[in-house]
Amino acid sequence: PKSEIAGIELETMWNPWSSLQIMANYSYLYTNIKDACCFQDPQDPRAEDREATRVPGSTNTTVQDLAGNQLPFATPHRFTLNANYTFDFDAGSLTPSASAVYKSETYFSVFNRYYNLGKAGTQFDARLIWRDANDAYSIIGFIRNISDQTIVEGASGSFVPGTTGCGTTNPAGCRPLNRSWQINPPRTYGVEFQYRF
Repeated sequence: PKSEIAGIELETMWNPWSSLQIMANYSYLYTNIKDACCFQDPQDPRAEDREATRVPGSTNTTVQDLAGNQLPFATPHRFTLNANYTFDFDAGSLTPSASAVYKSETYFSVFNRYYNLGKAGTQFDARLIWRDANDAYSIIGFIRNISDQTIVEGASGSFVPGTTGCGTTNPAGCRPLNRSWQINPPRTYGVEFQYRF
């Protein structure tokens, strides 16, 4: 099997004045399976899904050609934005910050099917950091996933083998028996204390 991977990553940092820092990162990842035959999908072992690419002329009608598919867990687009501002006092400094991370649709299997696809989503986080004047300790208040958005970080599914209506004559009749997702944690908040010896 052969695959192709290419991408670009851009990182920027802007300090309009010393106390304000704005950072933005963007990454694009292109993946393409160029040659991969012949494989059986454990989630659809009889290749009954309408998008299954059965190997032409093969005596084994359950194996598939994966050429043209994306590699799993390879998010094509990712964008991160962060801004923080530092207030300086005699006793220390206080820095509020906020960030947003966007991820585009991602396949979680070399068999690129809708039941292995995680939808695009954005997570928003915020932190408030207090540092003492001697930088001996820090107190960090945080909240993650402010909007409490559900973002899929893994997906899979399975079909009922031999379900009536499945196959090339009526591919739309195939329905998954089970679907499962791994998702990000819900809205989370707390306080951290750090001490430097």
